[in-house]
Amino acid sequence: MVSLLFDEKKHYLFYTVRMCDGSPAEVCRSVSEDGFHFKKDRDFSFVLSEKYTAPSARDPKVVKDADGLYHMFLTTTIRETGLGCLAHL
Repeated sequence: MVSLLFDEKKHYLFYTVRMCDGSPAEVCRSVSEDGFHFKKDRDFSFVLSEKYTAPSARDPKVVKDADGLYHMFLTTTIRETGLGCLAHL
């Protein structure tokens, strides 16, 4: 699953890249001027903190609140308990 956000005349696509070797899932972004042709934003990527099991990160959803602040939610696992959760970044 991906998240598509339109803001300031650009389309932003957020997604995770999960590896089958168990390495941390990278959260990435691609940008488009027309909504059809996207280019990976190589300056944007991160992995979750040690609080979470980073390989389990997936399905990011990005929203903009009324104050203009962006929020990202994604599913992952809490390392300490092994329980699934929704992380708010």
